[in-house]
Amino acid sequence: MLKPNKIVDISFLILFGISALVTIYQGISNTFLLTINNYLAFLLYAIMVGLKFYSPIKGKYGVLILLGLSLVDIINFSAVVINAKIYHLDSGWSVNGLGFNIIAFILLIVYYFFNTDFVLYILRSLFVGSDKELADKKEKLVNFYYNKFREENNENFDSIFKNIETYPDEAQVALKKIKIEKEV
Repeated sequence: MLKPNKIVDISFLILFGISALVTIYQGISNTFLLTINNYLAFLLYAIMVGLKFYSPIKGKYGVLILLGLSLVDIINFSAVVINAKIYHLDSGWSVNGLGFNIIAFILLIVYYFFNTDFVLYILRSLFVGSDKELADKKEKLVNFYYNKFREENNENFDSIFKNIETYPDEAQVALKKIKIEKEV
């Protein structure tokens, strides 16, 4: 049986697919002029569907990428455009400029509702860093403070250790490590 999050991802891909098929039909019947944004959306959709079935975890990223690119109107799955334009490109090509796609925003909120943990994990990884990066950064800071405080004489070290709460967490770890080493 499929997990609820897999059903949500597949549902979003089906929704994008239906929208793309309607847009292709309208483009073929000459009721809508397809833009480069539409063709790019169709290409990315095909890649993401393949990715979803080849590697479901990477496919989860793919659905989020499709929603993100749709949000800023870089790709567009639909002939119906409900957005707020930020930039319009005047060229000989049929290209939509950057904008804020309201439908993609609503879909992103719905996707967030069903995949809160995953979306928060992605946002945290983008803006804060991965757990490994944070651990490496903390280890470097602990080593920095360890090397800094290790050179202090006993009198200065004792005065620093008395005010341990005023130092960052990494410095506190280093101070406690030095204290244990000095006691042994």
